[in-house]
Amino acid sequence: MKLDSNTKYQVRDIYEASYLLTKGCELVSLEDGNGFFYFVFQDREKCESLQFEYLSGSALISPKQYSESYKSLKSIVFSRNKEQRY
Repeated sequence: MKLDSNTKYQVRDIYEASYLLTKGCELVSLEDGNGFFYFVFQDREKCESLQFEYLSGSALISPKQYSESYKSLKSIVFSRNKEQRY
């Protein structure tokens, strides 16, 4: 799926990405950033609104769902790192 750069939202912080995933944002790709990764989500406007909630501390989510989102993203990153070593 090719996304217009105006409609996608990139974030490097796995904790923020976990929050976005928990809130229902669609993860569309993981992009290499020379030693780190960007999590790329669809719907920039929605993600930016949720980013404000996340950064302001006004977010209300299930800790269990957040933990599951974090573990899922961490697994994706580790599997990608393993692929790049070979």
